[in-house]
Amino acid sequence: MTDRNQRAPFGPVDVVAFGFCAVASVLLAYLLWKRVPEQAALLAGLGVTLPLPTRVVIAASNWFVRLLPLLVLAAVPSAVVAVLAALWLGAKSPRLLTVLLLALGLALTLAAAFVAFAMYLPVGELAGAVS
Repeated sequence: MTDRNQRAPFGPVDVVAFGFCAVASVLLAYLLWKRVPEQAALLAGLGVTLPLPTRVVIAASNWFVRLLPLLVLAAVPSAVVAVLAALWLGAKSPRLLTVLLLALGLALTLAAAFVAFAMYLPVGELAGAVS
């Protein structure tokens, strides 16, 4: 017999929060892997002086692209450890797991928004140079 007060390690909110984290991670990885290098090459070709946030994002993208093979190799063991930790934490404190997943998803979404913002900062300088 199961106790009605006992909660399963993962509920529907946890699944949605995990999906939120996964989508935000893929979006951030795509931006750093594909879009930032393309735009950095475009801005370098135009000879634009880049603001600090844009230079930081370009450096992070270069680092990400260089370490991508290691990140791919580490993804499988990291996923196994993350699932085991989530099962353990979900059994111990289900609300904390939900809050941590939502906080991680929000942080990844904000990071992706910062990358997009930083890469479009030089557009203002370009518009000023054209007029």
